[in-house]
Amino acid sequence: MDEYISLQEEKAQNHLNLLRKTILECIQDVNEKIALSMPTYTKNGYSISFSTCKNHINLYIDAAVLEMYRNELADFERKKNALYLPYDKEILTDFIPGFSSLK
Repeated sequence: MDEYISLQEEKAQNHLNLLRKTILECIQDVNEKIALSMPTYTKNGYSISFSTCKNHINLYIDAAVLEMYRNELADFERKKNALYLPYDKEILTDFIPGFSSLK
């Protein structure tokens, strides 16, 4: 994972490191791996993954989590289970613990 992050543009690295740190701290016993060329975190059949784009990070997370945090994420563009996190905005991570509450 460190290698993946280090190979990304500098403007993305802070966001990627914060996402990774938050996921590992908030979701006990989450499995971390690279899948489909993306950092991927899995637990109990659910997954979070992300990839970098020119102006944002695509964060893929269960649609149920995005729905639970719809109001908090209202300022971010989203489509189905993808949330777009622009590099020029402070990254929001408050919804990540919601992932671990899914059963």
